[in-house]
Amino acid sequence: MVQASLTSSVLWKSCKVLSLTKNMRLTVDSDPAEAESIKEFSEWILKLGDGKLSEPNDGEAVIDIPDDMLLMDSLDPITSITNATYPSLIEHMEDEFFSKIVLYYVPQMMLSMSDKRDEDVTVEFLNSIKCAGVPNHVLKLRKGVPVMLLRNIDQKCGLVNGTRLQ
Repeated sequence: MVQASLTSSVLWKSCKVLSLTKNMRLTVDSDPAEAESIKEFSEWILKLGDGKLSEPNDGEAVIDIPDDMLLMDSLDPITSITNATYPSLIEHMEDEFFSKIVLYYVPQMMLSMSDKRDEDVTVEFLNSIKCAGVPNHVLKLRKGVPVMLLRNIDQKCGLVNGTRLQ
C-alpha cells in the first residue's frame, strides 16, 4: 500500500532509490580478523536463506554447517550453548541483581488500574489458559532490570512503544 502510493506520487520522478550493498556493522570498532569472520558468516547466512548452499533438490537438502558453529565434543549441548552465550551466568548467580524476582499477577494489576474487579476473571480461570500466543498471567521481573514496552499502553501517561521503565 505504501509503496503503491509512493510510486504514484508526482514526486516519485525526482526520487532516487538507493540500495544497501555493504554491511556497515563490519566497519564499526572491530579488528580485521573479526570483521572477516562476521563477513563470512553473513555471506553464509544469505546463501542459506537464498537456497544456494546445496545442489538443486526436490525440497530436501543436505547443508554443510561450518565446524566453528558446531558443538562437536559436548555431551550436554544445551549447557554448552548456554555457557557460550552467557559465559558469566554462573559467576553472577548469587548477585542480588540476579536473585530477586518480583511477581506481578494480572488480577492485581487490573485492580490497581481500575477500582472495579470483573468477577468473571478469576485466578483459577487465568491458570487454566494454556494456549500458544496467549501470555501467562504471571509476569516475572527482576529488580533493577530495565523493561521496554513493545506496545502502546497509555499514550497520555507516556506508556508508549519503546519506553524504558526501571
